[in-house]
Amino acid sequence: MSLNIHERKIMRDRWYGDNRDLIKWGGIKILCKDKGINKIFWVAYLREDCWTDIKFDDNIIPVPVPDEVIRHFKSIRQNMSQLRETLDLDIILVDDEIGEKYSHQNRVKYTKLICEYIKNNADVNKVVFLDPDTGLEPNRLEETHVSKDEIKQIWKPLKVGDYLVFYQHKFWPTTGNWKDIRKDQFANCCNNENDVKMWCADDFPTNNDFAKLASDVVFYFIKKKDLSA
Repeated sequence: MSLNIHERKIMRDRWYGDNRDLIKWGGIKILCKDKGINKIFWVAYLREDCWTDIKFDDNIIPVPVPDEVIRHFKSIRQNMSQLRETLDLDIILVDDEIGEKYSHQNRVKYTKLICEYIKNNADVNKVVFLDPDTGLEPNRLEETHVSKDEIKQIWKPLKVGDYLVFYQHKFWPTTGNWKDIRKDQFANCCNNENDVKMWCADDFPTNNDFAKLASDVVFYFIKKKDLSA
């Protein structure tokens, strides 16, 4: 029996497995190997998502995409164990550890629980990876963003030696370079103007033999050096 689309809610995995993930997890693997860190606290800001059905021309009623197909290609949780093993990293999906779902209406409590989780798990050096849909808030804070104040809150419980990594999608500034604009804003949230660095796609020089990575995303990272910051 076909299920109504609104009854087939899964966490928002629609972008999982695209070229941005190659930059995301490739960069994290390189960063961790270079810094000698093995533990990742992944704050994914997961949200519920719905998938449309498949329509066959000999059947009036559309049918849902089989759950096992969605899990194979698009489920973050289904692929977590394989990702941990493949990258040889201890990746913890923090959303599943705090007992609270992310939503725009619930972001205050969600952020508070994230901070408490970081504070209560300060045993080893780690990367805390903030992975919102589009990045830092512009003039108006929406569901897809993380606010500047939230970054400041999450930065505070990190211990010396920890790294904070932040995902940012391209936006269209009226003036200036979008990567530098958000880099300066992110640095200000972490009380350090000089130590924020980034990684992104390097598609030049290239030719038709190479598949290009996504040029519309950047990842910022900074090391916690001072507990007073």
